[in-house]
Amino acid sequence: MSKSSKERQQNYRDRQRLGNADRKLNLWTSSQSYCALERLTDHFKITKREVIEQLIIILDKDVTEIKKLDQSQWDKYFNEISLRSN
Repeated sequence: MSKSSKERQQNYRDRQRLGNADRKLNLWTSSQSYCALERLTDHFKITKREVIEQLIIILDKDVTEIKKLDQSQWDKYFNEISLRSN
């Protein structure tokens, strides 16, 4: 028996949630940051997704590598995420 569209979509979403799959990010932003995002995409000829991903990675590296966190700071930084909820 074939699956309905709803079942196929649910299976797809379940697979996306598992492992190291891409995650959906849906948000509102200020006009200033949106315009800056547009300028960055035009300037570097990359997508909005690429700009956002690169900025996040750069900032994360700043915190984890450049700031030279001690063990308690490292633990706090990586455990804070699990304590927050949407």
